[in-house]
Amino acid sequence: MGSSYSDFGNEQINVFHYIEKEIYMKIFQRFNEPTNKAGGQSTIEFIMIIPVIIILVLAASQAGYAVYRKNVLQQASREGARIISTTNDNSMAIRVIRNICGTEGKNIIISIEPKRASDRKLGDMVTVSLTDCPGGLFRIIEKISGKKAVINAGSSMRMECY
Repeated sequence: MGSSYSDFGNEQINVFHYIEKEIYMKIFQRFNEPTNKAGGQSTIEFIMIIPVIIILVLAASQAGYAVYRKNVLQQASREGARIISTTNDNSMAIRVIRNICGTEGKNIIISIEPKRASDRKLGDMVTVSLTDCPGGLFRIIEKISGKKAVINAGSSMRMECY
């Protein structure tokens, strides 16, 4: 005989149950599969290499800053020598040098040769030398190596006035 209406409903329920069971099996099968251990290994490798990358970036930025400081010191020494050669005034030259170097220049060692204005004559050479101790990674390098890291700059000009 033919199938009754209730038999058709049971078959339909069984099909839906089968599909539902297959979907659940696929979802939970992913959780039961062995994990990809290469992903964990690459994470560990990244964690191990990131401090090296950070140190290299900081070292490169500190090297760039040292070049910048060297340029500032060189400009300040040129300007100081120019002021001394034209005005023969040490205090004005020191003020201008400190102004050019800014707040980072408060620890700069300034050396002027000849030291006294009375020792300079027209046509003599005047030399302004600046020494700066950079901070940052250079202080760490100083502690490791035991040597002082300094940036030197100097400029000489001929006296144009008394």
